[in-house]
Amino acid sequence: MNRKEISRTDSEQSYQQLFNDIAKIISEGKHRVATEVNSTVILIYWLVGKRINDEILQGDRANYGEQIIAQISQELTIKFGRGYNKASIFRMVRFAKIYTNQKIVATVSRQLSWSHIVLICQMDNELQRDFYLEMAKIERWSVRETRDKINSMLFERTAISKKPEKVIKT
Repeated sequence: MNRKEISRTDSEQSYQQLFNDIAKIISEGKHRVATEVNSTVILIYWLVGKRINDEILQGDRANYGEQIIAQISQELTIKFGRGYNKASIFRMVRFAKIYTNQKIVATVSRQLSWSHIVLICQMDNELQRDFYLEMAKIERWSVRETRDKINSMLFERTAISKKPEKVIKT
């Protein structure tokens, strides 16, 4: 190899390093933006659910609450588009009822998607919910993996083999 060839090789390597560094900056930035958007959406849904739960559904006003949610859902859908149908609003309310601490919601929202939360909030057993929530966070399960773990009864199998409280707290 002569000097010219060595210089060109060094130049190509420098370019490739520069390109890789720039690509990494862009990828990391996009990931941060996606995380922020997801976190904000989850917090919005929690706040909507909390507000409706606190102001409308408390007490013995089930029929009134149903009517208000239907009306809110209709108007929010007109104003903001999909994602605010009655079923979605009820999921938001359930989420706010189950997870009352905003700090927990803020932490979870940075690690899991709304789809994870909807799936986990369908469970009635608090220990089971907490188990899947923690495992999905720790193991970074996709929504599909989380659903598969739930369907395979991982919690129940773990409970048979060891105390799930210990697993959750690790």
